[in-house]
Amino acid sequence: MKTYIRDDFPLEQLECQYLMVCKFYNPNECDYGMKCSKCLDVLGNKIRLRDVYGICLEKYIYKDCMKLQIKLIRGEGKKDE
Repeated sequence: MKTYIRDDFPLEQLECQYLMVCKFYNPNECDYGMKCSKCLDVLGNKIRLRDVYGICLEKYIYKDCMKLQIKLIRGEGKKDE
């Protein structure tokens, strides 16, 4: 199996792992390493949208999106694939 993420991998180039499903996704604000700025109000508590996606969708979306981004960074794919 190939190793794609190493110590020198440019993690700063990754975007939010839920960019394919989040209607609030903004490439200028939604970097992988940044805290999500969009919140939901649940019974008076503010919960970050990325945390909600992590609980509900991580099994389904996270890996595919990250694989696509890694391919793009390595120059092996196109965003519309």
